[in-house]
Amino acid sequence: MNSTRDYSWFTPLGGLAGLALGLLLAITSFNVLPVWEQQIYQGIPASTDPAVELLGFDYRNQFLYVRSQSQKIYICPVTWFGDTKAGSCHKTQLGTTKELGDSSPCKFSIFPTPYPPGNIIASLEAHPCSDDANIQINWIVLSDNSIWRLTQSTGGVSEAIANFFMLVYATVGIILGLVIGFTISRIARHRSAHETP
Repeated sequence: MNSTRDYSWFTPLGGLAGLALGLLLAITSFNVLPVWEQQIYQGIPASTDPAVELLGFDYRNQFLYVRSQSQKIYICPVTWFGDTKAGSCHKTQLGTTKELGDSSPCKFSIFPTPYPPGNIIASLEAHPCSDDANIQINWIVLSDNSIWRLTQSTGGVSEAIANFFMLVYATVGIILGLVIGFTISRIARHRSAHETP
């Protein structure tokens, strides 16, 4: 008498395995090839008066306010992305820091920062407000009093694309898993049906 076993459970099991594989592939791909452009720390021109403290960042005018070793306050013209503006920091008559930049609440993401190019003695993290992007700028002062900037961002369009491809990866994984599971189930049942006692 032929013995048949129930191999139908291969199909849902294959679907679950495919879903897990699709999500794993999606997460891995976005970690290896992140949506945002990976940045590195970039040095900015500074004054001859060594920097010791970062006081604030003016988002609109793109000025970094720095306190020097002689307790003077300098304005450093900088940019969010790309090369820094020409010219080094210059002294300002600003006596107090007041409120610098846009104080409106911003929706932002926390980006991991790479290993700094030296020992940090001062740091400042800024999140400029933007309707279509999450922006994070990290300013640091190293023990040699040099100033460095790191900018990372991800735009709203990029996030939508990332979510879309995450869904595509998961869907394709489920479909492939179901097909493979169903195929294995059919083959197993076929072989079982032709077994001889």
